[in-house]
This record gives sequence, structure tokens and C-alpha cells, in this order.
Amino acid sequence: MQESTEHFESHLYADIRKWLQRGSLAPAPRMVRVSKATSAQTCVVCQRVIRLGEMLNESVTNGRGSESVHTLCLRVWVDASRALEP
Repeated sequence: MQESTEHFESHLYADIRKWLQRGSLAPAPRMVRVSKATSAQTCVVCQRVIRLGEMLNESVTNGRGSESVHTLCLRVWVDASRALEP
């Protein structure tokens, strides 16, 4: 399980970095609200469903309103965003 998670995470990091460089994904938010999902939401990063009861990270990014993101996706998004900061 550990190896598959690391494999997924490395591919996710590469994808997020590419999306950030292209401008198709905004830099990661500085603040998020964390709760359990009370309804299904789509993750802004991986486009997969955040299911009812899963941890949900909500943010407001660049005035576009609330965005939902998985915890792993948020962590990788933050790491990739920081790596590209000047």
C-alpha cells in the first residue's frame, strides 16, 4: 500500500506542478477549513469525488468562491506551489 501511495503522490505532484506552470490551477490556498463532507464534492485538484464522511478541505482561492480538495491533494498542491514561488 505504501508503495502505491508514493507512486500516486509522485504522479500527482508532477501533474499539479504542470498545471500550476500552465496557469490551469491557481497556487494553493493559504488557509482552509477542515470538516467531514456532508455531501459529495468534487476535488478541484484530482477531479475525483470526496465522499460523504471523508475529510473535506474547503478554501477560497483568488476570489473564485469555495473549492473542495482531498487532504492528500491539498498537501501535494501546497508543496508544488511553494516549490514554484520566487
